[in-house]
Amino acid sequence: MKRGEILLWGAAALAAAAGLAWGTAKFAFDGLLQASLPPERRGVAFTRSETLFQLAWVLGAIIPVTIAVDARVGLAVAGCAALAAQTTFVAGLLGRRAEEARP
Repeated sequence: MKRGEILLWGAAALAAAAGLAWGTAKFAFDGLLQASLPPERRGVAFTRSETLFQLAWVLGAIIPVTIAVDARVGLAVAGCAALAAQTTFVAGLLGRRAEEARP
């Protein structure tokens, strides 16, 4: 297998994992909004969250269109961003559990 093919398969795997994670997180967030907000505030909350999600997608699409980078560099940056997001998430969970465990 050529180096370019490996890069392409890596990019496809990263895109699939990001799409799956986003879809799962979206359902979880929607459920959280429904469970934690009174009915009269749900419409505003859903509208705001959907607007922010769509703006994030647009920003995420504008960056690679406006800035030409090598595929390897782009994948390395995407991987580092994913690692940073995961690390931040896990650190937040551990911090929250530590606060709950305090007497």
